[in-house]
Order: sequence, then structure tokens, then C-alpha cells
Amino acid sequence: MTIDSDSAAAGRSGHGAEHEPRCLAVEVGPAMLARLTGQAGPALVLTRYVTLDASLLARVMPDLVIAPLFGPGFDILDLAQRLMVLGYRGPLRALTRPLPDPGAVIAEVRGHCRGIDFDLIILAPPAPGD
Repeated sequence: MTIDSDSAAAGRSGHGAEHEPRCLAVEVGPAMLARLTGQAGPALVLTRYVTLDASLLARVMPDLVIAPLFGPGFDILDLAQRLMVLGYRGPLRALTRPLPDPGAVIAEVRGHCRGIDFDLIILAPPAPGD
């Protein structure tokens, strides 16, 4: 299920024991999104980095936040720091193609944002013709 941030969590009264997991996707483009949504999974709420605020987080109550390693006008460290300021302490996953030293990226973000559960999702390069 995919919904956008304008309709996110309308009327939701909070996490219950049987809530559908929610993923907040920040600036995840259509090509990257198509590679992630080939199977049933959590409700997906799409948003832009510039619209991410405390109100949106309160409405969505994400179980997971995903974003590209480098987005338009931000990188994953900017997003992690913003999420920390907004009080988010859940998992944050950066979507990226293979990196020469993924451990260095993970260590840098975890070092700056100790309250965030950060890791990378390494996407295989697109197949020729995709």
C-alpha cells in the first residue's frame, strides 16, 4: 500500500498491538521505489525532505524511515540529524548502490546520531535496459 504524506495517518489514534507497519520514504524516486515494492510489505508513506517535520512524524508514526544516501539538497547524515532533533529513534535505512567502504558510511552516521538505528540497503545495479 502506498500513500502520500498529505493523506498519511488520517484519523489514526496511535500504535496498537496489531497495526500495519509503516515506512516513511523520504525523497525515494520512482525507479528506486519500484525496486523496493515488488512484494507485500508495510504501508509506504512518501514525503519530501523539506516537508519532514514533527507533525508529519506524529501522524505517520513510522516503524522505519528509508531515503537515498544522497537526496536533493541533503544527504543521509542531514536526515539522521533532523530525525534526531524531531525525536525519532527508530530504524533509518539509506538506499545506495554498492560502495567501496560501506562500513565507513555506517560508522560516520552512527557516530553522529547514536540514537538512530542506522544501516544501509545496498541495491544491485539495474540490469541492462532497466
